[in-house]
Amino acid sequence: DGKVFLTPAQLAMLLEGIDWRQPKRLLTSLTML
Repeated sequence: DGKVFLTPAQLAMLLEGIDWRQPKRLLTSLTML
């Protein structure tokens, strides 16, 4: 499928970065999963 698999640890780091890393784009990516 070509999608990147995130481990819970990676997902946690990603969520912690929401404040300073383009939150709208990240939210869109998560919604499309």
